[in-house]
Amino acid sequence: MSDRGRSVAYFSVIFIAMAAGTLPPPAVTISPVEIVQNTVEDLVDLYDLGQQQEANGQISEALATFDRVLVRSRELGVPEGEAAALRSIGLIYLKSGEFQQSITYFQNALPIQQQLGDRLAEAQTLGDLGTAYSRLGEYDRALELHQQALAIKRELGDRAEESTTLNNIGIIYQARGEYARSIEFFEASLAIDRDLGNLANVALTSNNLGYTYKLLGQYDKALEFYQTALSTVQELGDRLSEGIFLDNIGNVYFSLHDDETAVDYAHRALAIFQDLDRPASIAVALNNLAAYYTELQQYDRALEFYQQVRPILEELGDRPNLARVLDNIGTAYSELGDNERALTFSQEAIALFRELGNRASEGRGLNNMGFRLMKLQRYDEAAETLLEAIEVYESLRPGLTDANKVSLFDTQAESYRLLQQTYIALDRPEAALEIAERGRARAFVELLAARSNPTVRGTDDVAAPTADRIRQVAADLDATLVQYSIIPNVALYIWTVRPSGEIDFRSVDLSPEETSIADLVALSREAIGIQDRGVEVIGRQPETDRQTHQQLRELYRLLVEPIADLLPTDADDRVIFLPQGELLLVPFAALQDENGTYLVENHTPIVAPSIQVLQLTEQERRAGGVEGAGEAGEVWAKLPSGETESPSPGRAGVGEGSDIPASNALVVGNPTMPTVKLPSGETLDLPPLPGAEREAIEIAELLDAEALTGSAATETAVRQRLPQADIVHFATHGLLDDFGTGIPGAVVLASGEGNDGLLSAEEIFNLQLNANIVVLSACDTGRGNITGDGVIGLSRSFVTAGVPSAIVSLWAVPDAPTAFLMAEFYRQWQQQPDKARALRQAMLLTLDRYPDPLEWSAFVLLGQP
Repeated sequence: MSDRGRSVAYFSVIFIAMAAGTLPPPAVTISPVEIVQNTVEDLVDLYDLGQQQEANGQISEALATFDRVLVRSRELGVPEGEAAALRSIGLIYLKSGEFQQSITYFQNALPIQQQLGDRLAEAQTLGDLGTAYSRLGEYDRALELHQQALAIKRELGDRAEESTTLNNIGIIYQARGEYARSIEFFEASLAIDRDLGNLANVALTSNNLGYTYKLLGQYDKALEFYQTALSTVQELGDRLSEGIFLDNIGNVYFSLHDDETAVDYAHRALAIFQDLDRPASIAVALNNLAAYYTELQQYDRALEFYQQVRPILEELGDRPNLARVLDNIGTAYSELGDNERALTFSQEAIALFRELGNRASEGRGLNNMGFRLMKLQRYDEAAETLLEAIEVYESLRPGLTDANKVSLFDTQAESYRLLQQTYIALDRPEAALEIAERGRARAFVELLAARSNPTVRGTDDVAAPTADRIRQVAADLDATLVQYSIIPNVALYIWTVRPSGEIDFRSVDLSPEETSIADLVALSREAIGIQDRGVEVIGRQPETDRQTHQQLRELYRLLVEPIADLLPTDADDRVIFLPQGELLLVPFAALQDENGTYLVENHTPIVAPSIQVLQLTEQERRAGGVEGAGEAGEVWAKLPSGETESPSPGRAGVGEGSDIPASNALVVGNPTMPTVKLPSGETLDLPPLPGAEREAIEIAELLDAEALTGSAATETAVRQRLPQADIVHFATHGLLDDFGTGIPGAVVLASGEGNDGLLSAEEIFNLQLNANIVVLSACDTGRGNITGDGVIGLSRSFVTAGVPSAIVSLWAVPDAPTAFLMAEFYRQWQQQPDKARALRQAMLLTLDRYPDPLEWSAFVLLGQP
């Protein structure tokens, strides 16, 4: 999470709980139908008392009262009372965040309601269970339960209850990031509430739509729905909701960097909460005001509001948020340059986090404390504290899904960066390298380790490599490793590890005034220019060519020049670049030195997400006996004569009369394109790729295989052949959308036989493959979501599925040069078993024919050489 959102997020849960409509409606009272005994009437009164206690915030008393109702109902044989008490206790646990406990009570209430034939109560409890499972992140189970509830409510014709369930289903899709589906259900709920004239629910659902559009970054739409919610509750005279929606609007303006307007809305919300004497809501507004003033760099005002929050939270007994505010106060003092005082608040906050057993917040507190110690140049203490923060963070990961590990790490990455800085200040560059490696692609590493050893659960089972182990990886691969680590607005750290074992460290200053790395990479890609595959590439003017070369030289000066003297002098020696962040989109082969020489002319580049990923894929390759094409013991097929072009003068020759390994190759080109339905609901008609079909046929001949093209290249046919293939080549369209799966990317194939024609990254992720290499000769196949775990997309999915090497593209590739390069790659690979050198030679030959970097430098080799 960015610093901008950190303080507000501490209290955002309060707002969601109050305004998002995820909590079920209050429990219904027991109806004393056909019950005339005084003892039962007393039971009803006792139940009503429990509801009043809960409404007044007397939660412990309400729980005790409902428990008495439960016991007496069982003694008196009143199943209606027993079911109502069980549900009410479950709702209290649900609202307090004890979700497993709530599930137990709901599950006990459900069969009683079913036995009584109380269909509405059954539907409500199914909805309660759905909400509890949703809060646990078990969205599939939650959706199943809400769908059951929805069916019953529709059967009963209860449209108000139907609207509630539609709203809750929308919230689940929102949490899953399926915003189009989320909006669909919210709009259906809103339509019913408008028909029924239920203005309170109109406001609630409008608020939810506003929040969804805020998540989408569509702030104008978010403001439109929030304003609808606000005007509706103002009409109803619901001042508490008015304050909540005012504050939500302020949060949108905060996202728009309109901090002054955000402050105005927060003050208006605060005035309402103070007038209503709602301490918890007052604390929320004060905290948000403090966050806004922090962003405005008015730290004294921020402290003023934080200091007002503190006594309210102490009075409420809200120790979790009190601990967070203490840490925020420390941050404000740190920004004012008073790090000694900031440390006092850090220590107080950490002690409280530990008392509460809140490990995640403890980790954040330790991170902040380490930063303040670093600012005070107490580097040994800072290193100890930051290492402790990292160990706390890593203890949170076991048992999480891969996606959750990735997203969690992105909130923790700062500690790894700060510790690297601290070790550099202590003149310990090898220790900094170990931390840099420990802080990248950890979820990916655990996936690969678990593939070979199913007992692996998390970080504790996969130790990060030491400097000595890193040296061994360089020696095993006979390659120079170049690892980058970006310390934003401070420095770019670069380590080189040579096969002989030397580790060297260089640092490049990154002044905040200079063009950022992200902007420089974006400018270079813009200067290169991209087109969808199959679309004619229009020639650029000379000025644009000069701009392209200037951007590529700027990147060379930043990334390569500082370590140029450490790189091998033999062009055939491998150099494995390990980029981070935006650098994952850099075409290293096309970087130019001051003489205009491309890097690929002097070096053999490879790219990998981390050193440990290289280590694990190399171990699996050796364990599986995959030693590269052309090794001893393989069967060879003859290349058709006369098909290898002569190299240009001065280039390395490819030889004559070479062979290429016979293989169980899967080659796919230009499938009959399906109509693609995008997550937005729009449809996409993809053009055919005749050049890709010719490419596939030519490569299939080289590999003594049969190309799958046109209607034969169905998703079903490809999935059947993938597990047995040892070489996989796709020449088709590639898509970057995630189609609601959370993993971007899909290979386009022909549809049919119940399949949509999209082999998605998520589907690939779950396969077991045995290929030596996959070549994705399509647009943008090396792209995806850039995270601290590397690029989440097609390439990661194929490597996770067991493929040690992948050739992928960094942009939309033009058709003819790509077909030429791919055929040359296989021709070069026939000469030697080294894929990296084969790709380099293919690039050089393509460069001779198509000199524009757009046309020859999009493809990179990821993973094993």
